[in-house]
Amino acid sequence: MRFTEVKCFFDYKNEFLKFFDEVVITEDADDLGIRGWKINAGQYITGDIRDAHDSALDLDLRNSQDTINFDPDNWSEVQEMKQYRGKKQEYIFREYMVMILKSKSKMLYFSNNELMPDIKGHKGDIWVPASGDMAGRVQYHNPDANITVYDINPVQLKYSQWLNSQAQYPASEDVYEFIKTLGKISLSEKFESKPHDWIPVKANYVCVDILEKQLTCPTLVSNILEYMPAYYKHGGTYIQNWKQNNLEYVIRATHPK
Repeated sequence: MRFTEVKCFFDYKNEFLKFFDEVVITEDADDLGIRGWKINAGQYITGDIRDAHDSALDLDLRNSQDTINFDPDNWSEVQEMKQYRGKKQEYIFREYMVMILKSKSKMLYFSNNELMPDIKGHKGDIWVPASGDMAGRVQYHNPDANITVYDINPVQLKYSQWLNSQAQYPASEDVYEFIKTLGKISLSEKFESKPHDWIPVKANYVCVDILEKQLTCPTLVSNILEYMPAYYKHGGTYIQNWKQNNLEYVIRATHPK
């Protein structure tokens, strides 16, 4: 069920599509009385299907032969699903689970997953994601801000704490030497040179799933509201409700780096 829901929002590369506004899970879609696409649990809507019916507001795919289906009896979240080797769904299923498993404790991001927020001269508390150089850049533009750096991934948090404690932005050699101390990790990109607007940060560090927290101060949410592992864990309805309940404090990026 979760795979089906998540893959309505994300493509085979796990990139957020913005194709559907919401997913309604029900035992009988015909009783809802609303327009929408209808699929069964276990069906995956391919890019070809979306392209062919891009403007359709009503579409019943429950008996379609074009969707990709999987056998729940052979589905695994802990080991490679060899029965799908050579099939079209092999890449889709494998990359889906790899991203989920790595995001918990192994994925390390050097760069930000969003543009810089348009916030300057802020005084007081502000929460900033641990990804990349965001905290140092927020501090640069908001010298009187009291920054708390957060992340669900303890490895990302350790990297952020190390980076922000450096007297000057480190060279790539220093970075790669440090990450050797973090154990087995997965890098999402190469380390980039120093941004023009970065300074060291004296911050508090909290390992937390921000989607399980009621916000109490301005909070940069990075790409968490469009992040596949977050949808896998919480589901689309929960995320939309969280966003609405915390809209007062949520800060999204509004201008380029």
